[in-house]
Amino acid sequence: MRTSELYSLEELKEAWPEGVKKILVVGGQKSGAGIASRILGDIFKIKALSEKEVDYDKLDKFFDMDRFYDEYILQCPGLTFVCHRLPVDMVIFMRRNYADVIASEKRTGWRELWAKYEVRKYFQRTNSDPSIVKDRAWRFTQKAELDKKGIPHFDLWYESLSTHPLWIDKENRNQTK
Repeated sequence: MRTSELYSLEELKEAWPEGVKKILVVGGQKSGAGIASRILGDIFKIKALSEKEVDYDKLDKFFDMDRFYDEYILQCPGLTFVCHRLPVDMVIFMRRNYADVIASEKRTGWRELWAKYEVRKYFQRTNSDPSIVKDRAWRFTQKAELDKKGIPHFDLWYESLSTHPLWIDKENRNQTK
């Protein structure tokens, strides 16, 4: 099975490994992890969970949630920094146009509130860009660690989700904070 190349939703459906029950959807903030988890949950009939289940990035809450659910697709960009160390069956890293990510972060106020906090998880300077920091960690460290453990991982292109009925076109999304 090929992993860690850029997949469309249709390609991911074809490559979906048998027997995966605990899936983590990560990536940069505003990269589409929420809609991806809902769409994948709908397709594969697995409960989609929000990052709120784990208070966005709290490991103790993650382990409580993990013990409670036998199957889940958890969208949680806040846990990207440890995605290669969590007891999951598969990790999906969301890919979205960088300009769209930045625009969404600014529009929602996320960047001003959380960017410094997020990059500190990676021991980076607080003026570093969180999306770039996460991408580098994923490409240069985390994928190799998942490979060593035999855990499937995929990079999923956000725009490819637009073929699913749960997708909401940009002009119809909530464009406010």
